[in-house]
Amino acid sequence: MIIDVRTNAGGSDAAAFAFASRFVTGPTVVSYVQVRNGAAFSDLGPEQARTINKRGTWQYTKPVIVLAGRGGFSANESFVAAMRLLPHVTVIGDTTGGASGNPKTMALGNGWSFSVPRWIEFGPDRQPIEWKGVAPSVAVPWAPNAYSAHSDPLIDTAVGMLGEINGLFRVSPPEKNQH
Repeated sequence: MIIDVRTNAGGSDAAAFAFASRFVTGPTVVSYVQVRNGAAFSDLGPEQARTINKRGTWQYTKPVIVLAGRGGFSANESFVAAMRLLPHVTVIGDTTGGASGNPKTMALGNGWSFSVPRWIEFGPDRQPIEWKGVAPSVAVPWAPNAYSAHSDPLIDTAVGMLGEINGLFRVSPPEKNQH
């Protein structure tokens, strides 16, 4: 299975963790947060573990490749950090964007608003996600000129890796002008 979240800007942590819960086989601490409790930058509450449990009657435990990139933020980063923990999952691509602060938007009036982060999130290894992102297990450099309507090097890498993991060999398509 290939899950492509390279450009997912975030959304709901609950939805991200519900999806990730289909890939775990038991309770798994996937991140830690410290919630802001005052006006100062350093006003943070105690560290809180965020745990997911297996969901439903079946779990997907076959090989999975997650495609990550700089366009991934917020709940997507929580998802990537959770998936990266699992032994049957490999995250490839680029480091995520580094902004998962559970923002709160407040109105200023006259149609103006602003957002502030409500917490600082740390990965399961207690390394900050904020400002740093979640690094892939396998880095595949972004090279815009390598992509086209018919070519996605990251998808090609993922398919090749799954072929190797599953004991299959990937056969390249024949050249168009073969005689």
